Amino acid sequence: HRPAARAQTDNLERRLLTQTGEPVAPDGVASLRVASWDKEDKAPRVFEVAKKSNAWIIPSKHNYPADGGSRVGETAGGVLNIPRGPLVSKKADQHAEFGVVDPEKEGLTDEEARGKRVTLKDEGGAVLVDFIVGKRAPSGERYYVREAGKDEVYTAKVNVDISTAFKDWVETDFMKVDRYRIQHLAIN
Repeated sequence: HRPAARAQTDNLERRLLTQTGEPVAPDGVASLRVASWDKEDKAPRVFEVAKKSNAWIIPSKHNYPADGGSRVGETAGGVLNIPRGPLVSKKADQHAEFGVVDPEKEGLTDEEARGKRVTLKDEGGAVLVDFIVGKRAPSGERYYVREAGKDEVYTAKVNVDISTAFKDWVETDFMKVDRYRIQHLAIN
């Protein structure tokens, strides 16, 4: 390899868990799925938003409109094309220690071992990014991360403020609507 080509290859190889090996543009994301462990229900909590006709919706809530303009963009931007840090472990038996166990994995009683799984797909349903964010690493603002289905654990600077709560993905103040756009209002 030429030095410039090798540097570009190294840079792509160090990108965090992008399935294609290529950088992904935020506008290429057509669905975002987050799974986390609900300690009260003792079960995984899954939340998904998807793009339908250029609008973001919440499929599990009867296609309720999501606040796609800000929340989806912030979330996708917080997990796309992130340079990964050094390799921490290659051993699956250490996943619990780093908190990168898949929250949807069955048969595990240790809640603290479960991370937050983030999956982004394109319009065709192809997986762009699928990884699990674990505990905070001792080195600053980094977290332990691993690609779903793989054993290697790395550190990376990721946005971990990824909610699975319905209220965090919708506009809760309906009065922000422009009053001149209201044609009819019915109160039951």
